[in-house]
Amino acid sequence: MKANVAMDSQPVQTQVDLKSLGQALVPGSVLNAATSAIQSASNAAKAVVSNGSSSSGQPAPAVHHSMAATAKVFAAVQGHWLSACIGVMLQLRIADILVANTQQSSTANTVSNGTAEALAGVHVHSQQDDALSIDQLAEAAKANKHHLYKVLRVLAQYEMLDELPGKRFKPNIATRELVQGEQPSLGHMASHLINKPKWDAWKMLPEAVQQGKTAFVLAHGMDVYQFGELPEQSAFGDEFCKAMSYFTRHSLQGGKTSLKDAYDWKSARVIVDVGGGRGELLSAVMSWAGQQTKGAILDRQMVIDR
Repeated sequence: MKANVAMDSQPVQTQVDLKSLGQALVPGSVLNAATSAIQSASNAAKAVVSNGSSSSGQPAPAVHHSMAATAKVFAAVQGHWLSACIGVMLQLRIADILVANTQQSSTANTVSNGTAEALAGVHVHSQQDDALSIDQLAEAAKANKHHLYKVLRVLAQYEMLDELPGKRFKPNIATRELVQGEQPSLGHMASHLINKPKWDAWKMLPEAVQQGKTAFVLAHGMDVYQFGELPEQSAFGDEFCKAMSYFTRHSLQGGKTSLKDAYDWKSARVIVDVGGGRGELLSAVMSWAGQQTKGAILDRQMVIDR
């Protein structure tokens, strides 16, 4: 599988070895079978040209069409590999570390204190490209550099960060979106969607479908809100609140149809935002409705306390 990797601002083609990545994630026998099937499906799909003939000019066997479908299925099945790699990036705060390296003069205002402290203990050579080597990243993240490199190469393929020659990495626009600082960000939203408690819940999806229950409840014995209220799960609750705040801000940016234009807010006398969090959405709605309108937020105690 090919990946675009920036080389002195010019992208070049490199080969991402999904097999070597998989060896760190799944049993070898399963990986070998999957890799072989994907390669066969990919080769077969490429052999079919638009006129229905093979590259040799002979009519293509019908099996080629099913092999193309097989390739799609394998791509979908392996989607969780990418999610898991992004989860590693978030849990180890790779985005925070990379961005902190480019803004060391204002690190405290950009990333969390923990990330600033981690980077402070790493010897960083001054480079014009603001990149960090895999050794530096592994040291800052307290990770095995060989396994971390395999994961980061895949993430570079999907443009979550940029890889430079010499096993060095630098942040790009997507990386900056994934920083988990004091302000709510896409990083908090992404982490909340694929953190360990949520990941454990996805494993229970088949049972949830069979029993007509919620996967998160089956995995943890309570719903996501009750879980976030547990004293020992305060980090989960904090992340949830930041994720929802980010989602609210993102939603207020609007799309083809903005929330402002979706309803005649001036006609309302009382507006109640159920699950309104920090009140960002209600504040915007109240500004559209006018002074004659009253507003209220109804939310759980854990949210109000924050």
